Amino acid sequence: MASKIFFFGDSITEGQFVGAPNRWFDIVSQKIYESIDIEYFMGAVSGDTSTMGLARFPKQVQQIKPDWLFIQFGFNDSNRWKSDLGLPRVSKELFKASIMEMINRARYFGVKQITLINNYKCLKVVEKDLFLNNLVSDYNQSLKDI
Repeated sequence: MASKIFFFGDSITEGQFVGAPNRWFDIVSQKIYESIDIEYFMGAVSGDTSTMGLARFPKQVQQIKPDWLFIQFGFNDSNRWKSDLGLPRVSKELFKASIMEMINRARYFGVKQITLINNYKCLKVVEKDLFLNNLVSDYNQSLKDI
């Protein structure tokens, strides 16, 4: 019986603006596929925050009951829109709680291996002199803390 690996996240996992075979999902899948019998699943939605991911977690991850789960969120959580008057879309505290809830649910549904993915450096300017990389670093630290 094949093991199941589930890649769960936002546009970084989905590979927005990057096509197959250059998405990290494809690269990791191919490397693992070469050595063992695996079924791959992807549940990634561009623009989703961790709280939005948590809302779709039961329908996607819990139904599949993967053996190995990759979780990647943080970029959209840390985004600050003018309409939110400078607040992040999701606070660091709620981000951390959402990721912890995903981990707890994954364990409850039998996931054997959980890997949290940090977000890469980004040079996108959000506002003058404010780079997305500076915003997401605190969220990456939350993942490291977990």
